[in-house]
Amino acid sequence: MQMQNIVDKAWNGAVIIRKIHGADAEQYAGLGQVNRSVPGLDGEAQRNAEQAEEAAAAGSLQERLEETMRGFRLADSDA
Repeated sequence: MQMQNIVDKAWNGAVIIRKIHGADAEQYAGLGQVNRSVPGLDGEAQRNAEQAEEAAAAGSLQERLEETMRGFRLADSDA
């Protein structure tokens, strides 16, 4: 009976090792997906920053145009 106990424990150990290996493979695949995704996220962040700068510049330009236009007066249409 003791020999069967050893065989059973060895078999259980092998099962655990296979499970660990399977989990390791899943984790490796997941990390690969993350590594492939990061450059795309970085590019999107860069584009968002550029768009924010452009929007800020457009807002500043609009403010300057509005300030300039305040100096002009339209002729009375009643005249």
